[in-house]
Amino acid sequence: MFFFLIVVDFAIPSKGQSLVEAYKQWRERADDKVACDYALHVAVTWWSPEVQAEMEELCRDHGVNSFKMFMAYKDLWQLSDTELFEAFEKCKELGAVAQVHAENGDIIKEVPTTTNIETSSFT
Repeated sequence: MFFFLIVVDFAIPSKGQSLVEAYKQWRERADDKVACDYALHVAVTWWSPEVQAEMEELCRDHGVNSFKMFMAYKDLWQLSDTELFEAFEKCKELGAVAQVHAENGDIIKEVPTTTNIETSSFT
């Protein structure tokens, strides 16, 4: 019986940062330290024609085959519904896996930090 260990981490660019640049930064941090096979998912933290082109480049030139989008972290990484749909369509076109962090960032931002969710009613 054989066991294989592969670590798959997330390269998460800052909003507005190049996806390829973030991927290369994560690889730089890890390459000299890892003692097993590893891969990277790349997060899509903003949306533009440049991001679409970089998704293609990451798949074609760097072997990335999965991307993570966020419905959470409003004003940081959250994509709008339209952007999310377009990112999913791009993943489909590329044959890449689309992942989503599925929390409602709009509601989370509106809930006061002092609210006791266990005893509150949102109806």
